[in-house]
Amino acid sequence: MPKQRETPPRNVGDVITDGYVPTPLPPQAPDGGLVLTPPRSLPQLPAMLCERGPCRCFHLATAAVDAQTPLDGTEGYEPTQKIMACYPNPGIELELTLDAPITACNRWDPLDPSEVAERDKRRRYWEEHAEALDAASPASVTDAWQSNLAVTEDAIAESEPDDPAE
Repeated sequence: MPKQRETPPRNVGDVITDGYVPTPLPPQAPDGGLVLTPPRSLPQLPAMLCERGPCRCFHLATAAVDAQTPLDGTEGYEPTQKIMACYPNPGIELELTLDAPITACNRWDPLDPSEVAERDKRRRYWEEHAEALDAASPASVTDAWQSNLAVTEDAIAESEPDDPAE
């Protein structure tokens, strides 16, 4: 039977640190602290693709939040939060954040300039007439809605074909 070679025992700590060179510490300041260099600035993140179009799936809402008023006593401060989401299909919602901007999307469907202009026109109209709409009594709004519903139901009833079984 051949004689087995004996291998000398190895220190596991030496195996793990083999080739490892620790990073030197920064120089020490006179007060005993470390002299640190300022961190490098973060790269500028690209603009979000959803806002460039703008995409018809993109939804931006601003909501009021319950937060403490500033300690400096600033008057008229209203804390808000921006909520961004994408609705690519019914029932699917993706929450979007500025920390990870969307740079490419296979569902990106930008609005054409005429659609953007029409949307902005409607938005300006509602912003200009917001006080009048808020001042409208709930009863008049409800009456208008119910009369519109009755007209719609009448139109549906007229468009339905007569039952041939009768």
